[in-house]
This record gives sequence, C-alpha cells and structure tokens, in this order.
Amino acid sequence: SIEWINKDFFDESWSFDPFDGAVMAYGLRNLRSPLEGLKRIRTFLKPGGRAGVLDFNKLNEGSINFWFQRTYLKKLVIPISSKFGLEDHFIYLQKSLEVFPDGKSLEKLSKKVGFKDANYYPQAGNQMGILILKN
Repeated sequence: SIEWINKDFFDESWSFDPFDGAVMAYGLRNLRSPLEGLKRIRTFLKPGGRAGVLDFNKLNEGSINFWFQRTYLKKLVIPISSKFGLEDHFIYLQKSLEVFPDGKSLEKLSKKVGFKDANYYPQAGNQMGILILKN
C-alpha cells in the first residue's frame, strides 16, 4: 500500500523506516542546495530503493527550447498568475532555472552522494526532466 507523508524535507527529528520509493516534483530546484536535497532523498530509501525527481529542465541558452521556455514563463505563466494574485509564487522560476544544474550535472551529483544509478530523461519537448535514482 502507499502511504503519503507530508513533512518538512530537512526535519531530522522524525523517525521512519526507510522507504521502497520516493517522488519529488518541482522541489529539488527550490532547495538551497540540490546536493543536500539528493543526500536527504537517499536517507529515505532502503538499499535498492528508487526515487523519481521531476523538475524543469535547464536548457542550453540560445536553443529553441530555451527560447520557448523563457517565453512561456515570461509571457504566459507570470501574466496569468498575476491575474489571480499569484505572481509571487511564479516570478522566481526563471532565476531558479539559471542556477539549477542541468541533467548531466544532476546525474553526477547523484552519484557523488552515493546513488548506484542516476539517469536523467528529458520530458515534454525538453521543457521538463525526470531524474530516476536507485539507491
């Protein structure tokens, strides 16, 4: 069975038995350190446990995909969220993407913290990506 747990990601005061799997969507990019986030994900998993981490893909500047991502964030997401009073929830996206590691770097960071397997797969026309991890 699946048990959903909603806790502070870095709260080390709660105890748990390691999990078979973990998922994170649009969270790793928002942490102060992706490296520390990957370390923490690893502590949640049993040996052989798996995790999937979905987020925006950091694209090569000057590419068509980069232009498209920047344009839809600037011309669609921000203006539409502003109409609903939610601009503050989305205005940071572009800046966060500038400092977020690309897929290959995420694979390397994952191996550095001890994951046995780390594979990054671009999704949605390269706009997103999922990092699949095995402990």
